[in-house]
Amino acid sequence: MLTAEADSRRPLVFSWGVSSFFGWGVYGVNLALSLANHPHFRPLSVIPFDPDALVLDPLRAEQMRQVALSSEPMWRALAAVPEDQALIDAPVLIGLGSDLHHIQAAGGKSLSGQPPIGVVFLAHARLDDLARRRAEQFALIVAGSSWNEAVLRDNGIDSVTFPRPAMKRQTGARVTWKKSSKRWRWPGPRARPRRRRGGAAPHSWRR
Repeated sequence: MLTAEADSRRPLVFSWGVSSFFGWGVYGVNLALSLANHPHFRPLSVIPFDPDALVLDPLRAEQMRQVALSSEPMWRALAAVPEDQALIDAPVLIGLGSDLHHIQAAGGKSLSGQPPIGVVFLAHARLDDLARRRAEQFALIVAGSSWNEAVLRDNGIDSVTFPRPAMKRQTGARVTWKKSSKRWRWPGPRARPRRRRGGAAPHSWRR
């Protein structure tokens, strides 16, 4: 069993690459940056990457250098494991391909964690029995879209979630389109026009 580097925050390990030039790599960059200053979790990548090869602004480039430095002990530990499989004593996000097979980590290792959490982006709607058995290895599977979540559930896989962004409820007056007059109508109270000197208002306003 591999022990993640000591830190006051809990390590969150992910098993795919980091790059500015391919899909999973960009996902790895975004995940690492979103957790770089997290108060409870710190990101660790199990696949070595060169932070200087990333296309980022200076602030984010420095954050990725810190992620690389934190991940280096795990890179060395994985390279020294003679077996094809390794168990990490931390939550591990495991990238899954078609039919939910593992994306191999550094040195061709197959990883598991405590707990193992699958992450998947599917391009087809049917999964076979082998894929369903693979799904049983994970405490949870994070779907890459709401459609992916529906596909997994339709195939009998219930331990799945899709992290939907929180929507802020807007308050205040609403602008509506009034078809009869073809004008934008503000439904709130309307101000009355100023009166002209010595006379009535030039026209009336309806409330």
